[in-house]
Amino acid sequence: MIRTRLRAISFVTLLLSASGFSASAFASCSSYISAANEATVTCTAATDAITISQHVVGNTTYWTHSGPSQWIVYDDWWDPSAGYVTAGGTIRIAGLNGGSVTIGDQTYTPADGLNGTVILGGGSGGGEIIFDATVSGTASTWFVNDGADPFTTFVNSLTFRNNASAALTIHTGTANNLVNVWSVYGSDTLDVVGHGDNEVDVGNSTTGSARAIYGPVHIFNPCCNTALNFHDWGDATGRTISYSQDSVSGLAPANIDWAEFDVTAVTLYAGTGADTVNVTSTLAPLTIHGTNGSDVVNIGTAGSTRDVAAIAIDNSAAFTHITLDDSADVTGRFVTLSDSSITGIAQASISWVAGDISAIDLLMGTGGDTLNVLSTQQSVMIQGTDGHDTVTIGNGGSVQGIAGPVDVHNFLSRTALIINDSADATARTVTYTKTGVTGLAPGAITWPQNDVSSVTLGMGVGADTVKVFSVNSGSGDPLTIHGTNGVDSVYLGDASGNAQQILSPVVIDNGGSYTSVWVDDSADTTGRNVGYSNTGISGVAPGHIGWASNDVGSVRLYLGSGGDVVHVASSNRNVNGRSFINQIDLGGGNNQCFVTGSALGNASVNKIYGNAGDDQFVISAVPTDVGSVNIFGGSQTMGDELVYTGGPATGAFPGNGTLTPTDINAHAINYDSIEHFSINDWIFGDGFQ
Repeated sequence: MIRTRLRAISFVTLLLSASGFSASAFASCSSYISAANEATVTCTAATDAITISQHVVGNTTYWTHSGPSQWIVYDDWWDPSAGYVTAGGTIRIAGLNGGSVTIGDQTYTPADGLNGTVILGGGSGGGEIIFDATVSGTASTWFVNDGADPFTTFVNSLTFRNNASAALTIHTGTANNLVNVWSVYGSDTLDVVGHGDNEVDVGNSTTGSARAIYGPVHIFNPCCNTALNFHDWGDATGRTISYSQDSVSGLAPANIDWAEFDVTAVTLYAGTGADTVNVTSTLAPLTIHGTNGSDVVNIGTAGSTRDVAAIAIDNSAAFTHITLDDSADVTGRFVTLSDSSITGIAQASISWVAGDISAIDLLMGTGGDTLNVLSTQQSVMIQGTDGHDTVTIGNGGSVQGIAGPVDVHNFLSRTALIINDSADATARTVTYTKTGVTGLAPGAITWPQNDVSSVTLGMGVGADTVKVFSVNSGSGDPLTIHGTNGVDSVYLGDASGNAQQILSPVVIDNGGSYTSVWVDDSADTTGRNVGYSNTGISGVAPGHIGWASNDVGSVRLYLGSGGDVVHVASSNRNVNGRSFINQIDLGGGNNQCFVTGSALGNASVNKIYGNAGDDQFVISAVPTDVGSVNIFGGSQTMGDELVYTGGPATGAFPGNGTLTPTDINAHAINYDSIEHFSINDWIFGDGFQ
């Protein structure tokens, strides 16, 4: 708090007790009836203190005053020749040079029960004006308009005009009071002290301006609750406002502060300009209303949001950009973000009207944070700070509520990213690169290449298609694609036929159904040493491509024009009647393909294609439970060779036909465009033997 004291209320008691003031100290005071139903009091010493009130005698209410005994003739304002000053009359204070005037008291009539006018006239100023309604049980409305000429305060039937500098204090009563602070003169101060639940509105609630608050305002309510409202909604100039749990600056020319435990709710109405509201801490719930301005709300101080409690933000006619800065927090936090709120980053929920927010920036701490992004309507940026974070996107197995883009950063460490659309029944066509994924959610999900350690895609129950053009670098940066009971397709390699940007492992599974896999490196001019098995492919791309053997329905591999060497160690078997196809296109180079026939999958269909080069196919005996084996040499007239290592075989050669092993336990092999055949180290050019 800026203010550390409350001004005394029981001024009469102080004045009449042994307070240190001698009778002679008040000799500078005088009072007299100055006109019809009007009196004037003049006190010129800095120690002068008087109380002005009213009380009833018979059926008449009279003004009264108390103060130095030597100038009180009667308890009523009285002059033998002019009579009394009755309720509704005017009391003029001709001078106040550092003394104090209390209007209303606890003995006769509190300030909000007075009827009439009190005018503070000339003098050097520096005095104190106290409105005492402490004992009042009336629900009253106060207006403080201290910046106009004359400076005026109204409460019920009392009017106070202030034509000199003063420290103003209002003590409201025990009922629900409303105090409207429209203006405060630059050389004045205002204290509002509640003695019951009340509301204080700072700024003109009619014009929507706090620009006339030139003097500081201090708010107290030690017994009860105050609802505090700031009105600057008509201000067309963008303001930079600093808000803490006990003060606000920048909204008005002067600072406004309060006893933090005395205020139970704060509402701030920003103007129509582009305002910036910096919230460093809150205790009472804070509501920030934007008013047609493209505003910015920054939450946190020195990289911490731990001193922030509940905040609500809206901006119905424009948009607000929210930044939450917890970047210095060393504790890992569990944070949940939706399109209208966030929990876990501050002490209480921070909420907003979803359609009123243009962007949300989350600056997470140095601990290992866990962030769940349920839904977005606005752009969301998540900045990790040196902590190995986990970000999960989706709500109940659906990312269809991610309407706004999500951008994930972590430049000092890395973030594990999980995108979960597993409950989605609609087939999606998804494009994945090392910097983002589109087509899965309505909004794009992106990241800088080196800021994400791993990505997991939880696909839905529909027949999804995933096109993987590139994957992050580093052996520890896998992409996992989970199929969920949908007959899916996964394509690896970009649209030009290049798989060399698959820099990290790709893992594919589909426990409830199966996935077809295409690997396209057909534009590659470099010869590759490729390993092919029933659980994956290595050597084509920098990253290994793997799958659960029972979760894949077919695999097709397309190689480029280099001289490739392919080792087929095994192939997938048919599962639950599935017709499994293993297809390898060796491309246009002079290639070699070695096939371990005994490991080909049960009931599988295996196709190996040569192309324009001179290719050699080496295959061992194939079990009879394999569906088929087909070898296609290509379009050239000489150069393709089929090497069978499984024992004697017969067949028509050269050209097209079927290799039939002598061993009845071995499967026949179909071939096309083969110019040479080798068995037992013999090569024949005119037929099989």
